[in-house]
Amino acid sequence: MGEQKILVRTGEIFLKSSFVFRQMRAQLIGNLKREFRKRKLNVSVYLEEQRIILKSEKADQERISDILRHTFGVVSFSFLEETEPEITKIKTVSEMIASRWKKGTTFAVHTKRIDKSFRYKSRQINEIIGSHISGMGYKVDLSNPDNVLYIEIGKNAILFDNKIYGPGGLPLSSAPIFSQLDTEKDIVATWFIMKRGFKPMLGISSKKKLVKMLERWSIGHSFSFVENPLNNFNDTEPLKKGSNDKTQKIKAIIISDTDITRIDKIKKMRKHFLVLTPLVGMNADDIEEKLRFLYM
Repeated sequence: MGEQKILVRTGEIFLKSSFVFRQMRAQLIGNLKREFRKRKLNVSVYLEEQRIILKSEKADQERISDILRHTFGVVSFSFLEETEPEITKIKTVSEMIASRWKKGTTFAVHTKRIDKSFRYKSRQINEIIGSHISGMGYKVDLSNPDNVLYIEIGKNAILFDNKIYGPGGLPLSSAPIFSQLDTEKDIVATWFIMKRGFKPMLGISSKKKLVKMLERWSIGHSFSFVENPLNNFNDTEPLKKGSNDKTQKIKAIIISDTDITRIDKIKKMRKHFLVLTPLVGMNADDIEEKLRFLYM
């Protein structure tokens, strides 16, 4: 079936300083590479014009899409068609992409000219390609099109009509945080903390079904399991040296409570830990909706 290029977009990490941005981008690339090796996928991951590009076999498109949809740090991604930055060749690829659309539907063309020396301006390219596609039986609709053809012109011209969304957030890395998975609410609470880039340690008594579901989102990582640091814990004293080494490293715990009074009580009882409460402010319907999303 040939090779396929995929453009991976990040979002929030761009708001960081240049040093932190480079670190987080490297973390994201590392997570993806580890996951591809784990699943025995032959995928190249590299930077092109400062953007993350994947190159793989088209036959692996569905498996790669599943990974990217569950990778924290990925805002969206697109499967690309590539050609030389020459208007007749861009027309040819545009026609190939448009031929996949349902006949009689509407479309718009959005062009981004990274190479400002390219002969035509973005608006001119939109008009040229739009006119060509109109001749295939499609109607232009700039306000609410059924299809959008994206064109980016740099060293090469890349074209795509798809944007598939990931979870966003920050790239996952290990953190001294603990979560006990006993209920589905615990999954939702832990997922929100993972979206901030923190991979927690899980309780050894966590339910296997819940762990398995959350593993879909731990791209590039495996969970480690520890004893619950709150078991046999004297709340007036820190953990003793005789405790499990990994348990001693825990600095925070995730709880899925939403009741403020109960949360305050827990914080007073567990003052040696930072208590993370990501579900505060969410009602039962909000949590259920997020849970359905996590199982997708």
